[in-house]
Order: sequence, then structure tokens, then C-alpha cells
Amino acid sequence: MGLYRELDDIVNTNDYNHSRVQQLRERLTNWISGSSLSAADIAHLRVEIAAAPVTAYRPQLWRITLSNIHISRLINLGQFPDEYQIRDLIEQEFTVFG
Repeated sequence: MGLYRELDDIVNTNDYNHSRVQQLRERLTNWISGSSLSAADIAHLRVEIAAAPVTAYRPQLWRITLSNIHISRLINLGQFPDEYQIRDLIEQEFTVFG
């Protein structure tokens, strides 16, 4: 089963203790802990992540038309050849499904 479908099923059944939700909470917490945020912000976000309802993990698909984004706005993350970060994405440049 794909990740999108698995998360959709978890959210629809409100399975708060599902291992996938626990895994995502742990990954988010680890990512936040290793960030350059202030200690106060990290502590606040850790509490938010721990208390987030299952619906916060509802899967979404985002469609971004890269031809509408100037190449100077793309930050190559280097992990995969077609993986980029766009820090200044505006609402008109993407569509959310899910």
C-alpha cells in the first residue's frame, strides 16, 4: 500500500497510535531538534507535534508547475536530480489535492 493511501486510511479511522503516525512524529521531532531554531521554539514545536491530532497527518498532493517558477528560485537539495526547495512559493503557483 502506498504512503498516501496508508495515511488516508489512518486519518479516516483516527488511529492515533498507528506506528506510521508515531514514526512521523519522531521524524518531525528529530528534524526540529536538529534545526537552527531557538531552544524555546524547538520546545514549543515538540509539544505541538506530540499533541497534534491524527488529522494533522492527512496526506496532500501538491502540483507545482515548474515552468512557472524562475530557475533562480529553485534550490537544488542534491539528494535527487529533480528535488528542489522553493522557499518563496506563493498560493497561485501550486494546487493542493487531498
